[in-house]
Amino acid sequence: MPRGTTHSIDGLLVTGSPYPLLRPDNGGAWRLDLPAKFRSLFDRRVRIEGIRCGFDMLDVTKVTLL
Repeated sequence: MPRGTTHSIDGLLVTGSPYPLLRPDNGGAWRLDLPAKFRSLFDRRVRIEGIRCGFDMLDVTKVTLL
């Protein structure tokens, strides 16, 4: 997948070091550039929308609680 593509992914939001992680329903993991205001949603199922900014990293633009 090329950088700059938009993604919408459902999964479990978990803590990670140094970036939070999204564990999608279909496996794998995405590192997230996530604003601090969303950190209260750790360990919850969410839909993350964002722009790919690295091999496994998304620049988050929207978070929806599922």
